[in-house]
Amino acid sequence: MDKKIKTDYKFLTGINNSKCSLYSVLKNEIYSPRGKYIFMNNSVLKQIYYACTLCDNCSSSEFSFSHNIINFRQKLIEKNNQNKNAQTIAANLRKSGNIFGILE
Repeated sequence: MDKKIKTDYKFLTGINNSKCSLYSVLKNEIYSPRGKYIFMNNSVLKQIYYACTLCDNCSSSEFSFSHNIINFRQKLIEKNNQNKNAQTIAANLRKSGNIFGILE
C-alpha cells in the first residue's frame, strides 16, 4: 500500500471530530477536521478554512491540524484567492491598525 494512502487512512480513521469547536456547533462533517482534510483541493474550501477558529482542539501529539490550515490560508493569499472578509480585515489593519478600520 502506498505510504501516503496508508498515512491518510490512519489519519482519517483516527481523528476525533468531537474535539473540534466548529464541528461541535455546526454538526456538519465538511467543517470537521476530517471533512477539511478530504476536501483540501476543493474550491469551496477557502470558506471552510477561514471559518476554522484555529483552536487546535482537533490536533494530536502526532499532527497539528491548525498548522496545516495556516499554511493553506497562506497559499490562498499567495494566489490572491483569499476570503473577501479576510481581505477587508487585512486592509483595515494596514490603514488603521485595527480590524475594524476605525482611526483613533
